[in-house]
Amino acid sequence: MQSPKGKTTIALHKANPRDSNNKKSIVPYFETRDLDNLCERLARKGVGFSQMPKLMPWGWKHVYLKDPDGHELSLYWAENKRFEKTRV
Repeated sequence: MQSPKGKTTIALHKANPRDSNNKKSIVPYFETRDLDNLCERLARKGVGFSQMPKLMPWGWKHVYLKDPDGHELSLYWAENKRFEKTRV
């Protein structure tokens, strides 16, 4: 979804359980054009990633990491936006 003003985007994904508690979770996705440089800066500061920048089959580049409480989130760059008109 894109904000009504500006170009900020956020997406939510209902993920399959990946932990032993068998709970469903929501994964927030935050878009950034400068994904590779952002990941390099975060890595230098000690942030660990479960997946470094990777081009996915649908054409978006994704990175996965966990917040301090252990919740998964993704940073991404969607150069080829499939849903350009989606706005909040």
